[in-house]
Amino acid sequence: MKIESKQEQNAISMDHDLSTLVGAAPHSRKGVVSASRAAQVCAKGKVTASPCCAIPGGTSVTLSCQLTAPRGCCWAAIFLNSSEQIRAQGGSVSKTFLVTAHGRHNFICKCICGDKKSIVCGIDIHCGNVPRNVSCIQKGTRGRATCTWHKGRLTYLHTAYQIE
Repeated sequence: MKIESKQEQNAISMDHDLSTLVGAAPHSRKGVVSASRAAQVCAKGKVTASPCCAIPGGTSVTLSCQLTAPRGCCWAAIFLNSSEQIRAQGGSVSKTFLVTAHGRHNFICKCICGDKKSIVCGIDIHCGNVPRNVSCIQKGTRGRATCTWHKGRLTYLHTAYQIE
């Protein structure tokens, strides 16, 4: 949301979706995050999620894992909360998951060959409830923005908001 002041006071109301309101916790990996897609890039490959990173319950999320150098890796696999969900031969694997449980869901891409499993990269998806009736007011062109919203149900999400 961009706040543009006209005169002394501007009021902006919005009804945003969850992905534009809620920021994900910082990661040590490099990544690109937008309202609809995120990619975590690691030394051994990358994981992409769409949509990302905070979603309402009942949302389908497509996860993809791509290995940088698939040689020496028999299978690429996606794990959800430490449980293997899918594996495929070669350098990539993809699957769509229906996320219904609130909280954090940890998706990890692993390289599997025999008994050896090595982590390639990972991404967290947070599932919860969207805050409602968000509105912001800014006094003047350089004034601080003050935002309010109806708290509603417990969100189950890390709630850090950014106004742009």
